[in-house]
Amino acid sequence: LNIRKDVELTEYIINRAGGKGKITKLFGALKEFCDDTDFIDFFNSNKDYYNKIIDDTLYLINDDISIVSQLEEYYGIKQKSYNVILTSLYGKGAYGPRIQTIDGDVEIYSVLGCIGIGVEGYPSFTTYKNFTYLQQHEFSHSFINPITSKHIELANSYEKLFSPIRDKMKNMAYTSWETCLNEHIIRALTARFT
Repeated sequence: LNIRKDVELTEYIINRAGGKGKITKLFGALKEFCDDTDFIDFFNSNKDYYNKIIDDTLYLINDDISIVSQLEEYYGIKQKSYNVILTSLYGKGAYGPRIQTIDGDVEIYSVLGCIGIGVEGYPSFTTYKNFTYLQQHEFSHSFINPITSKHIELANSYEKLFSPIRDKMKNMAYTSWETCLNEHIIRALTARFT
């Protein structure tokens, strides 16, 4: 378990984490946990389990739609990589983070939580119908969120629109105007993709 030397800690990541010190502390705790629990041995001894989860999710990919091509054509931006992370210990929900390398490349992610247990007793992450939508949605955050951040003054000039929907949005974990705006834009775009 090592920190990648090619990843840039952007101001956004540092701010979200509460400072560089907290990132360093978290990594130290993760490394200590990994060593103390012999996590690598645990992971390797459960490869069959993880591969089954991956195999059960791979069938959800619709070969008729290239999500990557669709997004890059629509947004006019190419990303270095697209990565789907299946997290069986994370409940329902998903999110779409991104990392930037020191070379300026962007790697984007769709992190999916488990929606339940399938018929064979393995975690299930989504349905065939929902998989394409989820990937379009979560990957779109890596295209839309930076645009909103870049034009935050313009976005904030419409912040009064948040007031009438604030409570409903907060109940869905969209606690700020910027997050709410990004979600609305992305949901409109994924409807358009559909």
